Amino acid sequence: MHDDATITAISAAAYRTPIDGPQSDGALEWDATTNFVVAAQAGGRNGTGWTSVPPRPSA
Repeated sequence: MHDDATITAISAAAYRTPIDGPQSDGALEWDATTNFVVAAQAGGRNGTGWTSVPPRPSA
C-alpha cells in the first residue's frame, strides 16, 4: 500500500434480507438480516468490505 493513496471512489449499500420466520436469542426477536457492503478505490486498487448488524431491540 502506498502512503499517498487517495480514495478516488467509494460506494455503499445496505441490504435487508428477510428470513423464513422469526428468530430469537431469548432477549431479542428479528425477522431479517441487515448487511452493509462498501466498495472503495484508491491507489489503483479496489477493495470491498461488508458487515452484518445485530438486531435492534423491540420497543
